[in-house]
Amino acid sequence: MSKDTYEYNKDVCIVKSYNSSGRLESSIKYDRERKQLEYIKWKAEYDYNYDFTGMKLLYHETFKYEYDSLNNWIKSTCYSNESLHYINERKIEYSWYKVASWLLVAISFWHNN
Repeated sequence: MSKDTYEYNKDVCIVKSYNSSGRLESSIKYDRERKQLEYIKWKAEYDYNYDFTGMKLLYHETFKYEYDSLNNWIKSTCYSNESLHYINERKIEYSWYKVASWLLVAISFWHNN
């Protein structure tokens, strides 16, 4: 049986996972909207006597986002070990009712603050 441990910051924007030996295995960083910004994965290395020798970086992924005028992401780009890994693009069609509702909420928030 193994026991993994997870560590979160107060905004739950950084998550670290540790293996049963207490060694850091991965780190994930999110923005405040919970979109992933970074993922780092390590692997423990051992010598021929099974003595721990260190941690090896397996991969490092970073994510960048582009937004539309209503602050929804329309393009996300993932880099793995600094090389382009994939691009996701999406088209969002808004109904005028939803846009008007969003604007009323934004105006109300701005007026009350």
